[in-house]
Amino acid sequence: MSEFSLPAIRVSEVNIIDSGGDGVIDAGESVTLDVTFINYLEASSGISLTLSESDNNISVTNGSATLSSLGTNQTGTASFQFNVSGGVPDGYPLRFFVNISSGSYSDRDFIQLSVTPPQFVSHNTGSVQASITTEGNIGFIGFAGTPGVGFIHDSNNYLFEGGLMIGTSASSVSDCIRGGDGSTQDNDFKPASNLTITSPGLLANEQGGVTLVDSLALQPLGITVLQETLADNLPENEDFVIFKYTLQNNNGSTLNGVYVGLFFDWDINGTANDFARYDAPRRLSYVGNSANPNRIAATKIL
Repeated sequence: MSEFSLPAIRVSEVNIIDSGGDGVIDAGESVTLDVTFINYLEASSGISLTLSESDNNISVTNGSATLSSLGTNQTGTASFQFNVSGGVPDGYPLRFFVNISSGSYSDRDFIQLSVTPPQFVSHNTGSVQASITTEGNIGFIGFAGTPGVGFIHDSNNYLFEGGLMIGTSASSVSDCIRGGDGSTQDNDFKPASNLTITSPGLLANEQGGVTLVDSLALQPLGITVLQETLADNLPENEDFVIFKYTLQNNNGSTLNGVYVGLFFDWDINGTANDFARYDAPRRLSYVGNSANPNRIAATKIL
């Protein structure tokens, strides 16, 4: 049963104005939220709005607003202000509740923002599109569906998750891919430079680059990683992207037994039931859509 004699007011758009003026929420900043609401059902008047949070790293300084009225399918905008504590890490989630009331009607909606959210840029060879990020992820900032294009070949994305892993033991790993619970990604890397793609590059039509440090890991290895990418639009080169990693040890002692790898969760089939193989002589791992595949995604050590 549906009740159409009441309004249905929801958040439809959120815009930020940060004190730094760059459109990005950074630690220690004051932020104004311009929140647009839409009413899907019965017209409403005298609408009260309250922004709240349950996080000691957020301080709402102006959490109350009103809208005089909203007709059916009409929108209205209200402003709120909050401060972010200094020292919160990049990517830190900022979660808010918005309580909405008008007469006998009451509802709640949610807003989630991030402190200095990770960024991505995308290569495009004409045949392949692939995103690189400021966290070491490949394809997407997180899983498929988060910002990024994935790894697209001939208009089809075949990647669910990808990223860099570096470790010296099972208990000392810096990475940006899913952890032990299988659903939450580690975010151990942060950028130490801008993320760029230059075209034309010296070695290829497109050259990407970013410097990463693993300072966000629970047990940092103390390394700096220069990630360089090459993508070319010549017919013989347009089906792949090259990733080059240069590691620097920032410790006062030698790091022994360092292993570097790339993790990929390919979804070649729509059902995600794929066939994975490793070709040791070629140092090539590949995933196909069947035991006798006609679609293959591969990773090779050069």
